[in-house]
Amino acid sequence: MDSTPHKRASWSGQLAFILAAAASAIGLGNLWRFPYLAAQYGGGTFILVYLILVVTLGFTLMVTEISIGRLTQQSQLTAYSKLHKGFGPLGLLATIIPVVIVPYYCVIGGWVLKYFWTYATMVADPTKNPFADASGFFGSFVSSSFAPFGYGLLFILVCALVIALGVKNGIEKSNLVLMPLLFVMAIGIAIYVVCLPGSGAGVRYYLVPNLDALSAADGSFSFAQLCKTILGAMGQMFYSLSLAMGIMITYGSYMRKGDSIERSVRRIEVFDTLIAIVAGLMIIPAVYMFAVKNPKPVTPDELEKAGGNAELVRPFAEENVRALEFSEADLAKLGEKYKVDAAEDAVRAKLLEDWKSQPVRIAQLETAAGGAAEGDAALNLSKGSQLSIKKSMNGGVGLMFMTLPTVFADFGRVGALLGAAFFLLVAFAALTSAISLYEACVASVCDLLGMKRRNATFFMFFVIAFLSIFSALGFGVWGDMTPFGMDFLTFFDFVTNAVLMPIVAIVTCIFVGWVIKPKTIEDEILKGEPKFVARGLYNVMVKYVAPVLIGAVLISEICRNLGLFGWSI
Repeated sequence: MDSTPHKRASWSGQLAFILAAAASAIGLGNLWRFPYLAAQYGGGTFILVYLILVVTLGFTLMVTEISIGRLTQQSQLTAYSKLHKGFGPLGLLATIIPVVIVPYYCVIGGWVLKYFWTYATMVADPTKNPFADASGFFGSFVSSSFAPFGYGLLFILVCALVIALGVKNGIEKSNLVLMPLLFVMAIGIAIYVVCLPGSGAGVRYYLVPNLDALSAADGSFSFAQLCKTILGAMGQMFYSLSLAMGIMITYGSYMRKGDSIERSVRRIEVFDTLIAIVAGLMIIPAVYMFAVKNPKPVTPDELEKAGGNAELVRPFAEENVRALEFSEADLAKLGEKYKVDAAEDAVRAKLLEDWKSQPVRIAQLETAAGGAAEGDAALNLSKGSQLSIKKSMNGGVGLMFMTLPTVFADFGRVGALLGAAFFLLVAFAALTSAISLYEACVASVCDLLGMKRRNATFFMFFVIAFLSIFSALGFGVWGDMTPFGMDFLTFFDFVTNAVLMPIVAIVTCIFVGWVIKPKTIEDEILKGEPKFVARGLYNVMVKYVAPVLIGAVLISEICRNLGLFGWSI
């Protein structure tokens, strides 16, 4: 440890800062969560709501964090206490977030490396296709005893090598290579997908506002659905813009005093949102075409909730139950579920009684409609088709590692090349975000202990590698250990994204709005520009609007993750 005061590193210029901050923001949240949420919440409707939130709430939070970093010249761990001694614990809480996130984020990064390598070998030998059963491949990989940890460790090592080289020689130079490659690849893949025959319907599904997402089952406007759309967009904005993770405070501390914070934030927002929208163009049209070609079954209960006629499809649900063939394992599992003897007659009777939860094929809905344009049967077909497509647009891990490989397999020989290009793109995006999270941890160690950068990087490497073991083995060796009914990776994600990040953001807004006052931030912003254009918006947002909105996100995310009150986003 070296307690000698050291000169703080800095970006070489404003462009370097913008690229670094944009690189941090552009990550897995853009590539696997934004497209899914847009597909679930009315396509263009969700995108419009998201854009409004980014330029108001997102702008407010990002300006605040960057200004705090540049003003204090400290990472998030010590920045708050430098401004006010009583808020030191907030810095500690803000530091726990990246320390918890980066290990499981790197584990997911390891999964991406595994998929890229597998697709790369398929390009060399297209006869080998381990993704014929994409779900089986993923399950087998993540449940293995060492591979998930090994690939994750490799990902952590790459991040550590970049961080050890420093702000200018490591982070800045890596972004100068990775960011242009990421943009070129994303746009290239999006153009290829959009130009595929039949992709137009998927593009419209994604980009054209669909007000059905804001409607109740009877077609009337639903305030609850509007709230869910807004909260879903806010949750995505937090995850996507790297807010309340300590990253923007740390990166702001490397920013030169003469650079414009306001203009920088606007450009970061443009970069991040552009990639998010392009990600949707890469994914949604391809998945949409696959979903139409390979429709998923729906249940009478789902149809009923969507405004269809469940009773009309009861004969199909019962017919499907009677056609079922049970294995001994199926009978045992169903018997346990329904609390009946594991005998075929008893299980089948219970399934028939529970007919509303049984799957009905889209082909059966088409048969019932018989080409009719109106009536309950036609309505069931319309609602069922919409539900089927939404089911294919599943989010998170399922979309990235199971649905998309199945879609790529449908492309034939070119699917291997497309899969390799896509997962290389995802690897770049994951790497740029992981580097920023790692840097927030390293900078905190340096600021608190006066440790040299390389020593701090080495120290954090072992901390991150150790903590990654839990997420890496949480689907296999430690699969029986489920805090709050979640695997370790999901649990860590819940604690950070759903709980700690909103809490840090709320307290930060209260801290700036009512303790050190918005003028402190305004004065820092004016060091790099003659006028703070959004001053009025900023004051209202940071003091009144932002804490309320973020509080709503906190409550909704806790309810969603813990399954409280039937709330889901």
